[in-house]
Amino acid sequence: MLNITPLCAVLQSHAGIQGTSRPTHYQVLHDEYDLEADELQNLCYRLCYTYGRCTRSVSVVLPVFYADMAGYRIRTHLKDYSRWSDEDSKRTPDSQEDPSLLFEPLNQRLKGLWGDDEWFSENHKCN
Repeated sequence: MLNITPLCAVLQSHAGIQGTSRPTHYQVLHDEYDLEADELQNLCYRLCYTYGRCTRSVSVVLPVFYADMAGYRIRTHLKDYSRWSDEDSKRTPDSQEDPSLLFEPLNQRLKGLWGDDEWFSENHKCN
């Protein structure tokens, strides 16, 4: 790790296969565990080696890598953006209303995208 300040670090976690490797800039927003600089370096470095599709290290920590992949995949699966609105995100639960009911419109839309099978209904509910 290079240039560590309390909330900022630059990590060159991998050797490039071809060309020049670029380091990744990390910024700590909240540190619940009060990590020292060496502990943060070790954690980030080790997380770069846990990607399931590769035997080498990747350029960013695994949670960031998977979040980026998930975002890319959901964009490719959504066919009609006009069906999605922000109305569900603006709602707040009433004191008597079950919070899981807020996700029911989203569950119905997802069910329409990925099929109406029973396995999806039971295993992929958003709540």
